[in-house]
Amino acid sequence: RGLKAVQVEIRGRKGVAAQGVVIESCKLGVFPETVASWNNNQTRYAAISTSGVYVYGNMCERCIVRRNHIQYVRRGIISGPGMLIEDNVIEKPVGDGIRVASHDVTVRRNIVRSCLAVDGDHRDLLQVYAGRTIVRGPVVENNVFWSGWPANA
Repeated sequence: RGLKAVQVEIRGRKGVAAQGVVIESCKLGVFPETVASWNNNQTRYAAISTSGVYVYGNMCERCIVRRNHIQYVRRGIISGPGMLIEDNVIEKPVGDGIRVASHDVTVRRNIVRSCLAVDGDHRDLLQVYAGRTIVRGPVVENNVFWSGWPANA
């Protein structure tokens, strides 16, 4: 009651990566009925929320995530190889805003703001991390990463 959750998860089929998938102009995440509803139930929402866009392993090559509004998620976008992430707005993630987890990813003209401290997890507005693998060729340009939140929002 009072909760809508929307996520996109991309997986290839039987070890074959999806290619050229475009996720554009979507509203993703958890959408409580009111801000008060979120404020009163943060721990519950954080427990059920996941990523706005999650590429499973390296299962989407040269995919595009563009002009999406993502809010109240564990992680905003987790990348696949050669992915273009541009012109997205990610607000109030509980974990990472954008995680570059693959090679040759471009992160351009995104706004990531106001990571929430709901549990003991650390929060990064942008993280380049793929476990023990070295991430090669990331491009990060013309983004706004803002840890605050305007008083009138």
